[in-house]
Amino acid sequence: MLYSGYLYGGFYTQKSVNTSFEQFGLNIGITGPSSLGEDIQKRIHHTFGEPKPKGWSSQKKDEIAYNWHWHKKHKTPSFMIFNKYKNEIIYDYGLTLGNVYRNIKLGVVSRSDAYLPSDFRPGRINDPQDSTTNKPNQLLKHYLFSRCDLWGVEQNLFLQDLDIEPIVIQGEIGIVMYSGRYEMAFTQSIKSKEYVNQSHTDTFAGFNLSYRF
Repeated sequence: MLYSGYLYGGFYTQKSVNTSFEQFGLNIGITGPSSLGEDIQKRIHHTFGEPKPKGWSSQKKDEIAYNWHWHKKHKTPSFMIFNKYKNEIIYDYGLTLGNVYRNIKLGVVSRSDAYLPSDFRPGRINDPQDSTTNKPNQLLKHYLFSRCDLWGVEQNLFLQDLDIEPIVIQGEIGIVMYSGRYEMAFTQSIKSKEYVNQSHTDTFAGFNLSYRF
């Protein structure tokens, strides 16, 4: 497997109407040595006293990277659990085209708490947060969520030298805490094998701290 970093910038536009949300976006960047992935990983390992990372001697060459993505989300009416907690379902579908990723996606999110915000969150690093909602609530609140996504994969640049699996599934559970313009989220994820002969599924945790302008 060839190593590669990915350095990119992007912009997107969002629109929400009642129980529907739509997003278009474009990412442009570079993969390969000029992305500085090797330098950054080595610096982080050195800072925290970790072993020097290996594998960068087999790195992909520089390549301009571009990706266009479109997502659509729909929210169902909320319903009560134990006569105390609200629960609502947000399902989504999308399409990604470019030379980094090409795939279609189907997903569903369930989130629960006594109070639920009027947005379509949570998002991910590669799936920007909903920024179309009204003035944020200043009180400290939280909600629990679970999420399941399915991708039909045609292209993954970082697995180009391998036989990729055409179907990839990822499950998540997490908690989101928010107050005013600040939001903090913690997730635990498990992802199915992404290429043939992969030794095991991937499990990983994520922490996201965001500020809404």
